[in-house]
Amino acid sequence: MRADRSSAEHGHATSLFAGSDGGARHWAIVASLVATAKLNGVEPLAWLTDVLERMVSGRTKAHELERLMPWAWKVERLPAAVHV
Repeated sequence: MRADRSSAEHGHATSLFAGSDGGARHWAIVASLVATAKLNGVEPLAWLTDVLERMVSGRTKAHELERLMPWAWKVERLPAAVHV
């Protein structure tokens, strides 16, 4: 793979190796989540780790899912970062 490929080209090339239509759909979802986090200035791994832990543990209820979107999650973290 050339180093100068755009992320869209890279994502497309990677999805070709998903193995199935279902695998390709799952890859597209993950790629979309990562891109959305990056576009909102959020580190994807930190965000996804926290969000998944909150959902699995039940700390965040179904009616609160909007709070887990990258733009809301980032704002929620700002006061904590200022006081550290």
